[in-house]
Amino acid sequence: LNAFRSGASYMEVRGSRLGYNDEQAFSNPIVGLFVTYFCGPAMTVLIPIAIVFLFKKQHKKFSLIVFLCALADIISSGGRIQIIYIVSQLIAAFFYYRKTISSKTKKIIKNATIIGIVMLFVLTSLRTSQNFLQAIYTYFTLPVGLFSYYTSIVDVNNFESFGAATFYPLFYVLASVASFFGAKTSFLNNLIYYVGLPQETWTSTLFPTGSYNAFCSLFYFFYLDFRIVGIVLFSLLYGFMSGYVYKKQRTRTNDIWFMFYLLILQTIVGSFIIFQLGNTKFFVSLFIFGIAILLGKKEIKEES
Repeated sequence: LNAFRSGASYMEVRGSRLGYNDEQAFSNPIVGLFVTYFCGPAMTVLIPIAIVFLFKKQHKKFSLIVFLCALADIISSGGRIQIIYIVSQLIAAFFYYRKTISSKTKKIIKNATIIGIVMLFVLTSLRTSQNFLQAIYTYFTLPVGLFSYYTSIVDVNNFESFGAATFYPLFYVLASVASFFGAKTSFLNNLIYYVGLPQETWTSTLFPTGSYNAFCSLFYFFYLDFRIVGIVLFSLLYGFMSGYVYKKQRTRTNDIWFMFYLLILQTIVGSFIIFQLGNTKFFVSLFIFGIAILLGKKEIKEES
């Protein structure tokens, strides 16, 4: 807000927020880490919880605060994918609760979906000179080219991670612990470098409209591990896990399974960008979700 008040453009604010500019929105590194590794992951968990509360007409103030926080994050970062996640989860919740919700709630969900689509148009016009359809075409075809581009770099350097990329958060923690004690290995250093390569490396050779990064798809992580075999093996494993969660939320009346399903749904929707479960921030989200479940069960036992 201070930046906007000072006359900064939207792209300048977004660049500072995401670390693309020299002037950072969070100059204090501790604050930056807190926002990145707690606020973001916590928001990932809180949105599905708020959606369930919205449909069940519970904790309305809490849900309102969560959605306002999400709106602030979307505006400051220009995160269109966050809108897609929320709209997808709202639609899934609509079909899950459609027999029990009132016409008023249905109208609210319909209006929220329309607002989300309008925001996609607005953010697209603010972020790029492309029209909306061109931007959509770019982002959904880009992963093929970027996957080829990044894997060619991996092949030239002959790096293979043998399962560590798919389960990257565990190895990232291991690398952090090793670094704390002054012990470093070339394998862990290379793993961190190649997992972060799509995020850090931009290319302007694929589309004439600008430079792009990050959108390497979930297959990049699987490819790092065991090349084509890794893609087949871990795709089957990821599909089996997603199917298991889907069946559980269909057969159980427990809302926890449905919330977990909404989280897995986000990983599926975002699979054209990266492998969400191999993302350290999403791993922290699952950790926070697990703590919330344990605390919720403990509170229920104490009340009974």
